[in-house]
Amino acid sequence: MRTDEAARKNLRAVADRVSELVDHHEFGVIFVVGEVRSRSDLIAVLPERLHERIAALEVGARHSGHDFSEVEEAIEAEFLKRQLRTVDDVAWRFTAEIGRQSGLAAEGLGAVCSALRQGAVETLIIGDIEDATVVCDEERTTVAENENVLSEQGAAPAKTLRADEALPMFATSIGAALVRTDERIAPADGVGAVLRY
Repeated sequence: MRTDEAARKNLRAVADRVSELVDHHEFGVIFVVGEVRSRSDLIAVLPERLHERIAALEVGARHSGHDFSEVEEAIEAEFLKRQLRTVDDVAWRFTAEIGRQSGLAAEGLGAVCSALRQGAVETLIIGDIEDATVVCDEERTTVAENENVLSEQGAAPAKTLRADEALPMFATSIGAALVRTDERIAPADGVGAVLRY
């Protein structure tokens, strides 16, 4: 009985430490590796709010041990699966909102630059922009597809930047996510966005 009690206490301590680390560092995913029952027991005592972040990897059983490269491959496969799921979700939302003309998606350099200036971009979708450029002010606080539009916004055009470099920079500055397009969507000018509002 004492052994079970000690094991539960240790498991609770591990769960508390994992929760503390996730809360402090905001990890997007928690990889749980080990024997099936141990993984299940740990997951069961982790707070419910962390469960959507958990990826239980089918490697590292106690008796068989684990090869670090095997764990590495499993982690890479999980990241790829999550990335594809994210691209699927963004492609579906973008296509649906463009089709509905809801105003919750934008495509083309002009519309996306406008949405970035308003802080409305939730997810920036980058495709084949080719050699397109945008302009920004000296402090790089506002962006537009050309000097005339930037001037209309009350900013002096100071820099011409490659769109495929500048737009992600502006997107991350407003807390937007970035997604690289694939064959599922082809926004005008090679750039689109799913909007917050």
